[in-house]
Amino acid sequence: MLLRDAKTFGKSGGFTLVELLIAVSLIAVLSGIILGVLDIPGTRKKTRDSQRIADLRKVQVALELYFSDVSRYPNPSPVCTGDGWCSISNLGVLVSDYIDVIPSDPSTNTYSYRTNAAGSIYALAAIMEVTSSNDTDMCSGLSSWSTLTSDGSTPAGYGEDLCYGVENQ
Repeated sequence: MLLRDAKTFGKSGGFTLVELLIAVSLIAVLSGIILGVLDIPGTRKKTRDSQRIADLRKVQVALELYFSDVSRYPNPSPVCTGDGWCSISNLGVLVSDYIDVIPSDPSTNTYSYRTNAAGSIYALAAIMEVTSSNDTDMCSGLSSWSTLTSDGSTPAGYGEDLCYGVENQ
């Protein structure tokens, strides 16, 4: 018998495409909320550390462009601390010609900059939140670090295990 009952004709026991899309959307939203609340250990800290690395690289490029035009690295004005370390926010000379905006740290820490009197070397430093974030460029491993910090000064709050730095080289 090839004829079907009129009540069941065209109906199947499956889900419609709309029902499946709604179910998948709900699962995605709920999992996003749960992951946001849980903060898998260190995820946010690692993300902020990645932003710090990217920010220092942007400033490094701007400094190199400035150096190619002026033949020296800028002296921060005014010097922020008595030991010669300055926040990169004082590198306003780079804005517009070399960088759109001086980046700011994604949390409460600051980026530090120091150059020698001749403007021939510099170091940029950031305080990381996760020790493993600075494995490749620890501040003490930079060749200019010992020259710039020969007076023994490091930026306030910079412990060796959390200091990430870049330099001209």
